[in-house]
Amino acid sequence: MEVTIGGTKFSLTKEQVLLAMKKEEPEPVRTYGVKLHGKVYPCKQVLGKITGLPRAKFNAHQAYRVLERLGLSVTTTP
Repeated sequence: MEVTIGGTKFSLTKEQVLLAMKKEEPEPVRTYGVKLHGKVYPCKQVLGKITGLPRAKFNAHQAYRVLERLGLSVTTTP
């Protein structure tokens, strides 16, 4: 999937996300989380990891939408 985040274009796949996060430990989820490998990660942590962008370049809602479009299980916390 082609996406522009923070003015930079990326080509992302679900497989890239799964591979990149395989050995990562999740940070606490505040609002939006994505379930990977039986754990729930903050959407911004995942998008930051796979793009290499600083988290200040995008917001949690953008991260949510990108990961959802990749076909990942994205949730909101109460």
